[in-house]
Amino acid sequence: MVATEVCDTVGRDPRFELAAAEGARNNWAAAIAIFRDIAGSANSEYDKRKASRQLAEAARKSGDLGLARTVLKQHFIAYPNDTQGRPELAKLVEAINSAERQPENRYWENRSEFVYLFVAKTISQLIASNANVVADVGSNGTPILEWFPNVPFRYSVDLRKPYRAENIRSIKKDFLNWKPTRKVNVLTCLQVMEHLAQPELFAIKMLSLAEICVVSVPYMWPAEKNKYHLHDPVDEAKMLSWFGREPNFAYIAREISTESRLIHVYDGRDTKRWHKIRAEQFRFRWSLRGSESVLGESERT
Repeated sequence: MVATEVCDTVGRDPRFELAAAEGARNNWAAAIAIFRDIAGSANSEYDKRKASRQLAEAARKSGDLGLARTVLKQHFIAYPNDTQGRPELAKLVEAINSAERQPENRYWENRSEFVYLFVAKTISQLIASNANVVADVGSNGTPILEWFPNVPFRYSVDLRKPYRAENIRSIKKDFLNWKPTRKVNVLTCLQVMEHLAQPELFAIKMLSLAEICVVSVPYMWPAEKNKYHLHDPVDEAKMLSWFGREPNFAYIAREISTESRLIHVYDGRDTKRWHKIRAEQFRFRWSLRGSESVLGESERT
């Protein structure tokens, strides 16, 4: 075994230098081709093993993570004890994890600690504490619905990127054309309306579809602040023009960065103003979970 290892280390294929030169020019396709050729035809087992490792590295650096994964899988089948391949495996795992964080998830990561999201989450969880059906509209892949793990029916509705996860009903559709089969108890729509060409149609649809709507928008942002916003500055008067009524509850969430967002809650049952939100207001509004232990399943209504 020792003699074999010594023999394996003899010689270095001159094609390694060619591959390295191509890699230095970021010509990864050429480097990959050369490493593949070395791995298949080198005289030394040492060179074959080294070329296999570097082929995986070149594939990773080129962005072809599928090829890198395949090469490393074959590499460790052929060389299960190659400790020098482990750092490349670790780098590939990191690259795959990074690639799987889609832009919408990075968007979420960048703002997950924002004040307005804390406020919206607190409000929504108090209201939906015993809801049966919750919908998040304009999700853009963000995990708003994870705020409600105990709600039986959760819908993520988005024209392009509904949130996808276990026990989530992902609806890739124009919200204005969506017809849920169940009455929505609580609907969230966060940082969406400022992007819409006709936000008043969205508002009418939300109010007709859900018993309670929790909506957030940028508050009094200058028109030039965000090129993707169609309606800045948004204020209470503009929200009134869209929804055609005053909210039951309003809150201005100010970030440390001085940006603010307006959070409105609309109850379809009445327009009475709320001074605060308590879970007790909604505890028995939609369901009587746990009643089967008292009344029996057949007695539940």
